[in-house]
Amino acid sequence: MPVGAQWGGALFVARRPKAEGVHEGRHPGRRAVPSPPPVLTEPGWPATLCYFAKVAPHRAQVRVPVVKSESGMSEQSTSAKPTDMRVRVQGEPRDSYPERAPEAERGRVRRITVVGEDVLHRRNAEVASELFGTDELSRLIDDMFCTMYVAEGVGLAGNQVGVDLRLFVYDCPDDDGVRHVGHVITPVLDERDPETTPLVVENEGCLSVPGPHAELPRAEHATVRGFDKDGAPLVISGTGYFARCLQHETDHTYGRLYIDRLAARPRKRVLKQMNEMREEVFARRAANAAALTGEAGAE
Repeated sequence: MPVGAQWGGALFVARRPKAEGVHEGRHPGRRAVPSPPPVLTEPGWPATLCYFAKVAPHRAQVRVPVVKSESGMSEQSTSAKPTDMRVRVQGEPRDSYPERAPEAERGRVRRITVVGEDVLHRRNAEVASELFGTDELSRLIDDMFCTMYVAEGVGLAGNQVGVDLRLFVYDCPDDDGVRHVGHVITPVLDERDPETTPLVVENEGCLSVPGPHAELPRAEHATVRGFDKDGAPLVISGTGYFARCLQHETDHTYGRLYIDRLAARPRKRVLKQMNEMREEVFARRAANAAALTGEAGAE
């Protein structure tokens, strides 16, 4: 995400290079919106999202629930419990963790698919039980982490490296600045309760739609259920920017891009901007790949 003393959209600290679609010098803001009628991606499941290029999280306007004390004074409901800033790896806190996930050190850069390629626009295959615990699956996850970092992303789905499997990796901050790192196989999102979980409009981008971004409403909180690479059950929850990432990446596994959630006019604008920006984006990825791994051509 951004450069400076904050987390970047690709989910790192200031040391990360500038992200695609990051707002510079202005705050686009975030606003709650009424819930639209649900769009079903799966029977019984409301539509969610698909991502991820770095887009700056806008923590300044995160809403905090307010409760009344007996004295009638307003109190922030979170004031009694300070945020645990430890990195969450597969949902579990770690006292220390490297700047880049260890998987990336073992991985290689793969080509990122671009909007229009078939694998991005259909539901991907479930990961077969016999793949769990195999070197093949571990190598794929390693490569996805490496490719995500080179492309300056905060999340990456299997179909974004041309693999027809339902999984994604992530390295993303939430709105409190807590870093979340991991992978989820066969992800399923919990259904959103419109009474307790508002939709929030923020900018969103995608590594498979290189360059532009657009405002899109997403749930403020999300929970994804799935498995790790060894077949152990996972439950990963997030708020704010990380919730957006979870929704976006799960959408990818069902063949849905964030631009599929846009109205016709903004979708057309985004695709036009992509065609204007893509070569510059590809060149930057290639330079990152050469600097990181000695490989050139991570477009």
